[in-house]
Amino acid sequence: MNGIHTVSSRRLPPLYPLRAFEAAARQMSFTLAAKELSISQSAVSHQVKSLETYFGVPLFYRARGSIRLTAEGRRLFNACESAFNNLAQISTDLPDSELRDTLTLSSPPLIFNWWLLPQLGEFARQHPNIRFRFQHLICGAPIQPADTDIALLWDTKIADGFVGAKMFDMDYSPVTSPRLAASLPPEFGPETLGQTTLLHEIDHSGWSNWLSNAGHPELATTSGWVFEDPGMMIEAAAAGQGVALGPFPLLDEMVGSGRLVRPFRQSIKTSDSYYMTVSTRSLSKPGIKLFWNWFSQHGLPSFKALTDSPAQASA
Repeated sequence: MNGIHTVSSRRLPPLYPLRAFEAAARQMSFTLAAKELSISQSAVSHQVKSLETYFGVPLFYRARGSIRLTAEGRRLFNACESAFNNLAQISTDLPDSELRDTLTLSSPPLIFNWWLLPQLGEFARQHPNIRFRFQHLICGAPIQPADTDIALLWDTKIADGFVGAKMFDMDYSPVTSPRLAASLPPEFGPETLGQTTLLHEIDHSGWSNWLSNAGHPELATTSGWVFEDPGMMIEAAAAGQGVALGPFPLLDEMVGSGRLVRPFRQSIKTSDSYYMTVSTRSLSKPGIKLFWNWFSQHGLPSFKALTDSPAQASA
């Protein structure tokens, strides 16, 4: 009636698999699509396969280590790209909509839990009309401006399609629980770290670099526990299970509250930094200005500086 279709008359493919397909087709990689969507590669493959079953045609040619679109896949990708771009634009352009006061914020768990979350409560109390949708962001994974409004990035630079500013560099220093620290002998030093359990993030390179910087490159660091998630590693250190390399200033509050102690002051810096960034598509949202100016008290440039001179703000 009047050109308006009811839900029952509209035949739509499954929408969640469409997003996985669009990401895989845009990246030409199931692996990169999985990183972008924070799901496993097998989940992307399964969702694409469900679309191929739905349409009854293959959407990708698959070869060892690579994929490319079939003719049908190209048609579907063009339709998805157009639809997703239109939805992203409408999200920005709808006037006086509650959606304009809903901010999507993407962040790695580490900085979200230990730096951002403790500060969001007061912001929410002062601006109750601003709503948040939080997304898990893998450090180093690509992110698209259409997928988020605000992104806390751990990188060497600001991603394309975003403007922002560096929040802080990172130093890594040993941390452990007060109970474990109290049990260590008075002469305990970097050269005697082998007497306790070392807690590693991903691999053994962190401790190897720290010991080299402390003047003990000869010490073996292959013993101890290895964690894929840094949050789990820090909680293990706080529970007295060993000594970890903790990221500062993210752990300042845990040290200040007494949950962790720093047995040594030596630290190492990384080449990456944390950046607070805003998608250029979202700069007109009223909530963005409120959010950014709230965090300008932590040393970020003003929102006016961000929008007037992105290159300067990004330095």
